[in-house]
Amino acid sequence: LQQVHARLNEPALGVSLAYLQKFLERFECAGLSTGEVVHDIVMEQTKTQQCSYAQHVMIQEATPQHLVEFGRATHYVSHAWRGSFEEMVAALGHWLQHDWDGQKDTVYFFLDVIACNHHVSVWGEGAHKLGPDQVVGDRVRACGRVLVV
Repeated sequence: LQQVHARLNEPALGVSLAYLQKFLERFECAGLSTGEVVHDIVMEQTKTQQCSYAQHVMIQEATPQHLVEFGRATHYVSHAWRGSFEEMVAALGHWLQHDWDGQKDTVYFFLDVIACNHHVSVWGEGAHKLGPDQVVGDRVRACGRVLVV
C-alpha cells in the first residue's frame, strides 16, 4: 500500500480508462454533465476528507489494483464541464482504441474531475502570482500531451 500512497506525489496524477469506466458504472453517471459529476458525486464522496477524488480513493479504498489504475499522467484532458461525462469517457476510449491500442496500459489521463481538490480554490494560495495559464501549463508540461474532448 505504500506504493499506492506514493502515487499521490506524482506531479500530475493520472487515471486509466478502465478506472473511469468503473467510476461511470459505480456511480451511474449516465445523463450527467461533468459539472454534475463533480458537484453531485465527487464533492459528496470527498467532503469529509476535503481532498481530490484520487486522494480519497488512495486513502480510503487503496488496493494493489490502484497501482494499475492510477499513475503518472501521460495525457492532459481538456473538456467542457457542461458536456456529458459519459460521452467524454467514451471519446477517450474511442481515441485510445484507435491511436494507442497496443499501449492502453501505459496511458493515464490527467482529468481535473478525479485529480483536483474541488473543495479549495482551483489556483491555490499564491497562484495569483503565476496566472492561470502557468498553473495549467505546469500540468500540461508534466503530462507531455493534450487531448481536447
